[in-house]
Amino acid sequence: MRRLQDVRVGGDQIIRAVHRVLPSRPRHTNKRSFVSRGRATGGGMHAPVLYMVKVWVSPDGGERYLRWLEEKHMAEVIREPGFLWAQRCRLEQRDEQGWLGYLLIYGLESRAALERYLGSPARERFWRELEPLADVHRAERFYGTVDLRLEAVTPS
Repeated sequence: MRRLQDVRVGGDQIIRAVHRVLPSRPRHTNKRSFVSRGRATGGGMHAPVLYMVKVWVSPDGGERYLRWLEEKHMAEVIREPGFLWAQRCRLEQRDEQGWLGYLLIYGLESRAALERYLGSPARERFWRELEPLADVHRAERFYGTVDLRLEAVTPS
C-alpha cells in the first residue's frame, strides 16, 4: 500500500512524501522517501552524481536522529541548489553492536552542485545540528559520478 501526501518544508517549497507500508510488517511513521516534485528527469529518479551516507543508528535513542532526518534534514538538503531527490533505505544488516543500518541517497544535477553544497553554510549548520545526536548515530559519507545505468526492458 502506498500513500502520498504533500509536506511543506519552508516558504512555498512543497515536497511529496511517499509512505510505503509493507503488509508483512507493522507500520512505522519513519519510513519515508522525499522527492522534490517535478525536478527528477524523465519521471524517474536518475541523477548524474550521487551523494550517499551510510548510517548506523542506536536502538537506544536513535529515534531522535531518525526523526531529525525525516522531519527536517532530508527535506532541507534537497532544497539546496542542484539537488534533485533523496531516498532513505533501511538496511537489513545490523552492525556488530546491533545498531540499525540506513543508506541515505541524494541525486544531484552535477559535481559542481555537490561541491557548492559541501562548502555551503547549510552544510555547516547541519553539522551543528548533528552534535546533540552524536551518541546515537555513526555515519560514513561518500559520493561519485554515475558511470553506468541499466534499465530493464519490458517485453511488448
